[in-house]
Amino acid sequence: MGADIYGWVEVRQRRTPYWYGIIQISPLLVGSGYETYDMLGCLFGVLNYAHFKPIAEKRGLPTDAAAIIQQEAQKWEKTARDHTWITWSEIEAIDWEEEGEQEDSREHRYIQDKHGQLVYDSKAIFHGRSITDTKGTVYKFEKIRRKEALTPPWQLLFNLMKLLAQQFGGDNVRMVVWFHG
Repeated sequence: MGADIYGWVEVRQRRTPYWYGIIQISPLLVGSGYETYDMLGCLFGVLNYAHFKPIAEKRGLPTDAAAIIQQEAQKWEKTARDHTWITWSEIEAIDWEEEGEQEDSREHRYIQDKHGQLVYDSKAIFHGRSITDTKGTVYKFEKIRRKEALTPPWQLLFNLMKLLAQQFGGDNVRMVVWFHG
């Protein structure tokens, strides 16, 4: 079972209580497929195959969320789940070297390069145990670090949030999300 992430990055001016939705995140992240799952687990505990301790799991929709975010969340209320949010300050404080609490539930596939070295290729179909096949492909279960969940779409989103935090402050930039699927 998969899940798509929807939501917004919102900001508020210092010394004001009002949030403004300024970046819709689904165009940046939806369609990234399984590559998105590890960060969903890392941040929000959704599809947490890598067994990270989630940073911001099921906090709900903020009561002070920007009007556009409240309207969109209401549109999806019958099918959406696991509403939550996270500030840039919290993302900035993440220990990206931290490993999952146990091995990834999916096998990692390594193939031999032209020099005979094993090179990570992908997450593989479950075989039930670590094996090496006759072509030198190795499948194994292992822990991953949070930084390995940081794919290019997430890097782009975080870079945008970082730029906004320079203007508004880290606690005044947050991502508000929910999931479908």
